[in-house]
Amino acid sequence: MPHYLTLSLNAMKKLTLIIMLTVFPLLGCDDNSNVQQGIDKTKASAAQVAADIKDTADAVVISAKETVQEASETIEGKTGDVMATANAEIQDMKGKVDAIKEILINDHNTVLMSNHWHLASAQNAQGQRIDALFVQPDKPVQFDFDRERISIGNACNAIGGSYTVQGQQITFGMLSATKRACADNQINRLDQEISSRLNAPATFALTPNELKLTTTSGDVLTFSASPTAETRFGNTGETVFLEIAPQRQVCSHPLAPNQQCLMVREVRYAENGMKSYPSESWEPLYQEIEGYTHEPDLRNIVRAKRFIIANSPDNTPNTAYVLDMVIESERVPAQ
Repeated sequence: MPHYLTLSLNAMKKLTLIIMLTVFPLLGCDDNSNVQQGIDKTKASAAQVAADIKDTADAVVISAKETVQEASETIEGKTGDVMATANAEIQDMKGKVDAIKEILINDHNTVLMSNHWHLASAQNAQGQRIDALFVQPDKPVQFDFDRERISIGNACNAIGGSYTVQGQQITFGMLSATKRACADNQINRLDQEISSRLNAPATFALTPNELKLTTTSGDVLTFSASPTAETRFGNTGETVFLEIAPQRQVCSHPLAPNQQCLMVREVRYAENGMKSYPSESWEPLYQEIEGYTHEPDLRNIVRAKRFIIANSPDNTPNTAYVLDMVIESERVPAQ
């Protein structure tokens, strides 16, 4: 039973007891003065009981207010704790989602940077082949990604710019190109055909072997992957400059008697662009430079990457050379 009801019942019992002790004995009394005295005593006692009831009621009100206040504070405290816990869990979940997004972006960039991407097919929104992108069948358009930079090859000019990946969307920054003019008008227009399709964010789908870009106009460009030299050899390699003599020469090698070798010597460039030769003598190169096609009577200086070949078999080169670019050429007729 609530405390305030107990107090009220006790007060009523007290009032009843007073009436029984003071009024009832006087009911049979003929002395009016005694009756009056009994009535007065009853009134006084009743007044005291009424005062006790009022005090009890006041105490009950105060107690009820305190109980309500405590309950309110408890509810507010628990609500605050629940909200704080919920906010902490939400922030933790957002952090995990952001971390997953970062992992996915890094994974995308790893796959993009690990391959050369050659244009294999291109269709417009109507499903028709985009012939303007295939004007050099033996040299498909090539995309190379490297640390948020893209290089586009096998067009008329070398094209490059920035790119960013967010979710399944890739955005290309302002693209720039060299200013070479190509004799073939179709090749000349290839630069614009490529750039115009990269001037707005595109969605992409990526697997280890295929990259599919879908432009805002509905064009779908599909690229096939071929591993970069860094991926194939498992190391970043080192950049070297080699001067290649105009003529091949016979070189002796246990696995290839009478082999015709490129004759090379290393070139070094100072900060001011002046070149020097650590050695003036020509040395045979017992392997080809990947990506380089030698033309007799043409002396070239090339920039290449030299990679270490892990666990190379006996009597085979332990390094490999991959062409980056030809930086100097001079025609030298054979004597």
